[in-house]
Amino acid sequence: MPTPGEQEGSNSTERTSSPEGLGNRHLNDEGFIFHNSTTVTVDSKGLSLFIQTDKPVYKPKQKVLINLYMVTPDLRPAKEKVEAYVIDPRGSRIIQWMDLNSICCGIINMSFPLSDQPVFGEWLIFAETHGHVFNKSFSVQKYVLPKFELVISPPSFIRDINVCEKGKVLARYTFGKPVNGLLTINMTVTGVGYYRYEIGHQMLKSMEVREEHTQQALQVK
Repeated sequence: MPTPGEQEGSNSTERTSSPEGLGNRHLNDEGFIFHNSTTVTVDSKGLSLFIQTDKPVYKPKQKVLINLYMVTPDLRPAKEKVEAYVIDPRGSRIIQWMDLNSICCGIINMSFPLSDQPVFGEWLIFAETHGHVFNKSFSVQKYVLPKFELVISPPSFIRDINVCEKGKVLARYTFGKPVNGLLTINMTVTGVGYYRYEIGHQMLKSMEVREEHTQQALQVK
């Protein structure tokens, strides 16, 4: 039976406060509906700072070139003082710059040389301004000789194992530059077919390569 003051067919509604002020709950035909609201303060970042290095990987004794670029939220160059420093993989602060100012267009240029025995691994560049900290990493790796290919082009056929024949050796790095160094050739000619039992003398020769290729007379007997 409907209670006094309540019309028949109306929904029952209940409003109560949830514990500890977490919100309100509303009861309808589908069950309880909880709702709450709160105030959030958004502290917008005053500027953005980008850190750039001239390469991702460095070798001992190379110079690290660093650019800092600062922009405002509307992407205009910013001129603010910056503190920057570099940390090696062991956590040691290697170098530090104080009160850096951009010379033009919000750009700050820095550089420092690596020693001949740096700590190998990931290094970090930190830049601080207006209470915000930005960072970027780069790697320092042990120097490894570039890979190269060595192509030996022997004569297409040998008429007589008792005479000298010419062969060609091509030594070149994978990026195309010629290799200079000392070349040692160890070669023996073995007959085929009717001459399969004839074996020439072993040839061992060293020569200096200073051009893209070297062509030498090789005694194959």
